[in-house]
This record gives sequence, C-alpha cells and structure tokens, in this order.
Amino acid sequence: MSQRQAVVFESRGVPLVGVMEVPSAPRATALLVVTGGPQYRVGSHRQFALLCRALAARDFAAMTFDFRGSGDSGGARASFEDIGPDIQAAVNKLCTTVAPVRRVAILGLCDAASAALMSVGNDARVAGLLLLNPWVRTKGSLERARVDDYYPDKLASGMFWKRLLSGKVNIIKSIGSFFQQLATARQSGPAAVQPQPDFLRQMLNGVREFSGELQVVLSGQDMTAQEFRGLLDSSSEWREATKNVRQHEIPAANHTFASAQWRDEVSCLCVAFLDRIDSSNE
Repeated sequence: MSQRQAVVFESRGVPLVGVMEVPSAPRATALLVVTGGPQYRVGSHRQFALLCRALAARDFAAMTFDFRGSGDSGGARASFEDIGPDIQAAVNKLCTTVAPVRRVAILGLCDAASAALMSVGNDARVAGLLLLNPWVRTKGSLERARVDDYYPDKLASGMFWKRLLSGKVNIIKSIGSFFQQLATARQSGPAAVQPQPDFLRQMLNGVREFSGELQVVLSGQDMTAQEFRGLLDSSSEWREATKNVRQHEIPAANHTFASAQWRDEVSCLCVAFLDRIDSSNE
C-alpha cells in the first residue's frame, strides 16, 4: 500500500505544489519527475501520475511537481533554462519528507530532461538521470531532422502513396514544404559548425561531470529525438561524452509515449533504472 500526499514548498520565495506517492516501506532511492512545458505535474495522458503509482507499488517513493508558473504553482512561468532552483527545492522536499530516502533519481521529458541535466551539478543526493527525448534544438536542427528522417520515411510509406493517389495529399504544398525545409537546413549549415547555444554547452558539461547512472530514452517517431540523434552524429564532443551512456529506443513511440504499451515500457525501464541505482549503492 502507498499513501498519496500533497506537498507545498518554496523556490525563490514562490510556493510550488507537488504530489508524492509514498509506499509503506520506502526504499533508499526515490524518483523525482520533472515535467516539460507546457505540461503540468500529471504529465500528458496522466503518464507521470501513473508512473509514480507504479513505482510506489515497487516500494520506490516518487514525486511530481509543478515548477514556477505552471499548474498549481505560483510565480511567473519559468523557462526550462531557469528551473534549476525549482528542481533543487523539489529534491530537498522529497529527501526531507520521506525519511528513508538517501538518494534521488530524476526523470525528465523534453526540455525538462535538458533542465535536469543542466541543474544537478555536484548534488551528491542525485544518483541518476533518466532523460526522455532531450531537447537540443538549435537553428536549423528541426529542418535537418525532417529532411534526413521525416521525408524519407514518408516516401517509403505505402499509406503516403495511397493518400497521394487518392488526392488526399496536396502534392504542390508538400513539395514546397520540402524545399523550404531543405533551404533552411542548408542555410544553417552542418550542426557541427553551428555556434552552440549556452544551454547546450551546459548540457554537455552536465554529461561530462555527472557521476551517477545516466540513461537516454528516445522515441522512434519524434523529431525532438531525431534532433538529439543528429547532434550525436554531427558532434564529436557529444559522441565522446555519451559513449558510455545507456541509450534505449522505443521505435514506434511518439514524443510523449502516448499509448499504454509505450507508457508501460517507460515504466519498466524506470523500475530497472532505480533497481540498478539502489543495488549499486547498498
């Protein structure tokens, strides 16, 4: 049995709202879920609320929360680059509320995954990062992903040709869209020679410096995930930094793992992730 508990805590003087699932005999490792915008703490299709309940059934305490300006939390809406203090405040609340918890793993989706990687620093309590479709968008990266991945897949799809021959696809509009994406991708140049935005440099430093368990989960049918793959393909620095990072792909999944099957696969990955952390630290 687990107990659901609403909590209120502060970050930079602003009240934040979270919900914990606390089992009757919590293990020493807990999970903190950081949601990406524009979601709030339950996640798309209630994924994160359901995940926390599933983890509590395995004796892992788990917590979701609304960062500043989202859901039920106060303050002006914060960008993913500015929620590091909120994440730290949530780690503090989880560790102080559930007495047996000595270490925390963090799960983040999209820009929340990026924020977690940027913000944990040298916090010894954070023992793992599970990053779902991390956000690494730069100038031209989406267009390159579409040219390299989306359009070839479309041309190989029987459904696309069926729709085309039945007149359900505007061929002129589709061709125009392709060449527009191609022009933008070429104008921006290869990702490897693009000046890296500050958040990407912080993420790279996070990968290099984080000493805990680190795993990336990518959806097969998601442009954000494809942009992350493109970054690894084009950047020797990122390839070197992530060469020992566990990666897992769910080939048919979309960005938010919207089916029960994909959601359950993420849940199983998360249980295994926490089990590894718990066993390696005992």
